[in-house]
Amino acid sequence: MQLQEGTGAAFGFGLIVEAVKLYSEMATLQSAGISNRVET
Repeated sequence: MQLQEGTGAAFGFGLIVEAVKLYSEMATLQSAGISNRVET
């Protein structure tokens, strides 16, 4: 069995969809409650 361009496109599309989903659902530093101050 050989993997052709169609198989790569199907995999690539799924990878892009998941990357966009991950990016859009990531918390910001502010919403996660993380400040940029360094306490010493």
